[in-house]
Amino acid sequence: MNNEKKQILAEFIGTFSFLFIGLIAVIMQGNLFVVAFSFGVGLAIMISIFGKISGAHFNPAVTIAMLVVKRIKINLAIKYILTQLLAGIAATYLLKILLPLEFGEKIGFVLSTYSTNLNFITAICIEAILSFFLIITIFGTAVSGKAPKISSFGIGLIVFANILVAGDLTSASMNPARSFGPAFILGNWDQNLVYWIGPILGTSIGAFIYEKIFLSNK
Repeated sequence: MNNEKKQILAEFIGTFSFLFIGLIAVIMQGNLFVVAFSFGVGLAIMISIFGKISGAHFNPAVTIAMLVVKRIKINLAIKYILTQLLAGIAATYLLKILLPLEFGEKIGFVLSTYSTNLNFITAICIEAILSFFLIITIFGTAVSGKAPKISSFGIGLIVFANILVAGDLTSASMNPARSFGPAFILGNWDQNLVYWIGPILGTSIGAFIYEKIFLSNK
């Protein structure tokens, strides 16, 4: 198996695994702390396993941000994004098969949705801010040559914190693949656009700022 195929396989397994872990917590627990912890720890573990192979993006918004700052080639980026979305669909579909009753009862929680107290623009802004925090954590702990050796822990921890503080507001998705999978399986696209615009905007801005200011030698 060549290097690119290994990278794509790593992206599929990593994205599938951490989303499966997080979504099953949503279905079986519903408790915000448990959900945040499950997504955060699941992501941290997958980054530890696959970080050296694919960069462990596991998130189309992260891949697009890396493309914006030219840290990934466009052909590979497209393959990563399609793989991540497919992994999100697979994780959701498997949970629907394995836990049909529980899945049906928790549809509202599995889908990424924002609070009725928020409007479309506000929800996008919150997702963008959370995603900004995510990408600067990725750059500061994994991308930077001076990064401390805590990348998986740090990234998992920011996901945990973001979900804990904003999960009740926007589901704190920060990841189009996490939101796309349930929307695709359930055929419900009502609020899905928020979870593309917000994360891509936040990660792209954050990556550009970190790359041009904090990693610049000028």
